[in-house]
Amino acid sequence: MGAGPQAPKKPLDKKILFIIIGAAAALLIVIGIVIALSGRRGAGSYKGAVEKFFTALSAGNSKKTVQIMMPAELEKAADKELQSGELDYLGYDSMQDFIADMYESELTEEIQFQNVEITDKDKLSSDEIAEIEDECKDEMGCDIKVKEAYNLEIEYEYREKGEKKWHDDDMETTAYKVGGRWYIFPW
Repeated sequence: MGAGPQAPKKPLDKKILFIIIGAAAALLIVIGIVIALSGRRGAGSYKGAVEKFFTALSAGNSKKTVQIMMPAELEKAADKELQSGELDYLGYDSMQDFIADMYESELTEEIQFQNVEITDKDKLSSDEIAEIEDECKDEMGCDIKVKEAYNLEIEYEYREKGEKKWHDDDMETTAYKVGGRWYIFPW
């Protein structure tokens, strides 16, 4: 026997449908931003650049170390000079290889850093910034525009994994801003 007449199925309310679609779109945008920023070069501040530099070193990652040291166009120019230009006598094929060798003892997952602190900061003059730009252009053929730069003195502690004792150390470096991003490089 038949069930009586059934009420027609009510279509999904349009407001609810738009809310679901909007939430899905927002989620995709957030995921895209996270993915884009995770591989981004440089940092949003000179302090962030210092943090990312030590994080890359302690992860033993020469690629990330190079990404916090220089914009992509400068890395490409340096790679070219290392492969067939004035720097080919050094015997490296890329900045990643050069940095991996230069920071061999630091670029290992066996080294840990803590208490990284910027102890002194001196803003570079426009003449000093022009020298950095000229050096990049003359030595690597890369025309970059440095918007701001600081000489930094950094103190930190380090140890090898498994050791209990932390050792004090310090370094001097330059933090420089190109294209809205900060990089750190020991000129």
